[in-house]
Amino acid sequence: MSLLLKGTLEREAKNFDVADAAFKEIFAAEAGLTLDHYIAPFARMEHGRLLMEKQQWVAAKEQLVYAVNKYDHFSNQGRLRLRVHVMTQQVDEVLAAEKK
Repeated sequence: MSLLLKGTLEREAKNFDVADAAFKEIFAAEAGLTLDHYIAPFARMEHGRLLMEKQQWVAAKEQLVYAVNKYDHFSNQGRLRLRVHVMTQQVDEVLAAEKK
């Protein structure tokens, strides 16, 4: 939980490298998350948000879709899906505008 919080706060503070490292540390330890199984999907979503702020739209969408499709049966799943849906729409709008 502390890494998720650290990554999110560092992203908000625009310390993208520190935030990225925190999220990737969660991904590396993902198999060991048993009680706090909601952390991995929320970390994927926050990492996607980080990538959006860095304007890495395709990578951001990959993380967001991964967050929704890979994980199932965790607390606040509906909330995550709603937030990812909104962010995915934003990414799609940017990608569509770039194609014009």
